[in-house]
Amino acid sequence: SLVGIREGELRMKVLGYNTWLHKYLAFIIAGAFGGLSGVLWAETAGIVSPENVVLTTSVDALLMAVLGGAGTLVGGVILAIGSPLAGHWSDKIARPRIMVWTAWLFLLTAYPAFYLMVAYPSLAACVLAVGWLNLVKAGYSGVLPSLLSEQFPVEVRAVGVAFSYSISVTIFGGFAPFVATWLIAQTGDPLSPSYYLIATAFLSIIALMVVRRRPLYSGK
Repeated sequence: SLVGIREGELRMKVLGYNTWLHKYLAFIIAGAFGGLSGVLWAETAGIVSPENVVLTTSVDALLMAVLGGAGTLVGGVILAIGSPLAGHWSDKIARPRIMVWTAWLFLLTAYPAFYLMVAYPSLAACVLAVGWLNLVKAGYSGVLPSLLSEQFPVEVRAVGVAFSYSISVTIFGGFAPFVATWLIAQTGDPLSPSYYLIATAFLSIIALMVVRRRPLYSGK
């Protein structure tokens, strides 16, 4: 039935299939497997890199689901170069401050980036928009591993990071394609996936404001 929905959703509705329910269950199962894989990864490896936690997880999932192709290839190159530079910069400037700046950039520029791709549907517009979003993401994810590890005492650091990873991947990453599809279906607006990025950026800003007031655990 999922293949039929992919090829012609209207035809499947006419045949009596509840297409919304089928898509909903597919995304639920995919999200559950994503969370399970995170838990098994943490159990097997003993430690998990926190690079994909919170806002960046949503960005990755949406860019892969909505865009894909050459845009994400260019974005990967930008991330590979920008993330280490952002991490180095965070050794000189307060890490929460850098992440607040980049979260605000996500909040303010997510909609214009999606508008650019919809108004000017071309490879150049896609590469420009995705390149910009990944440049902002580099500033965020390059700092995140260090900041996240400093939120937990040494005694529980591995458990804290692994638990955060599993929960955030399941919620923010696993459901991102479902939320994007649901928003487009409900609003008819191809720009509506940007609303999800804006919402997660807002949540990140709130979380980072709280982090700035907490003590950091930098011991080894």
